[in-house]
Amino acid sequence: MAIQLRLSKTQISDLKAIVELGSETLNRLAEQIETVTPPPFSPPELNRVVTETIRENPEAVDPVTRQLLSFASLRRRRGLEVDDVLSGLKAALRDSGTEVAAAWEGTEAAFRRLLSSGRIATIAKALDLSYDYENLVQSARIVTDVRPVFDDELSRIDGAVVSFTLRLKYVSLEGDNGISLAMDKGDVEMLLRECERALQKATLATETLSKLPIRTLISGAGTHE
Repeated sequence: MAIQLRLSKTQISDLKAIVELGSETLNRLAEQIETVTPPPFSPPELNRVVTETIRENPEAVDPVTRQLLSFASLRRRRGLEVDDVLSGLKAALRDSGTEVAAAWEGTEAAFRRLLSSGRIATIAKALDLSYDYENLVQSARIVTDVRPVFDDELSRIDGAVVSFTLRLKYVSLEGDNGISLAMDKGDVEMLLRECERALQKATLATETLSKLPIRTLISGAGTHE
């Protein structure tokens, strides 16, 4: 199945970093990913394996992890074979007119091996499932306002009211969205308790499932550290 890809500047920069690693290093990384115990199950765990394997090229760690998971996710979501992805990638590099296109030939086989890894596919699947929702939060903050209370003659301030506004930014199929919700002190305290309970539940679920043993991925864990 022929696919068309349009590479961003970030993707081209990442692929350049991958090419500069060379096929020998990429094959060594593929071997490590396939044999390390326990196998990586989340992006941070994969990032650690990549870091340990190519420690002499720390600047390439994020590009490798980012592009592997990006193309593995694309392959999964669109039901593509590895050859379909690589064919589209090669054409996109050629169309980009950069020097990466010519150098990619010597890297493609090693990148194919990485992209064909069942462990990479599992991480991409877990990552996709953790964000497979209609609306995804991008940011959240609580704004605290102090509002003065004036006397009728506007000659003095008799007091002040402290209020709160929860501001959420989220993305949906329609694009970026935002909503602001007025809150009082009790609402803030309730939200704090619910957040603490949610984290406790996630920890308990992870600890319980690990005894089965079942690997677990908490959405976003390790990405905000």
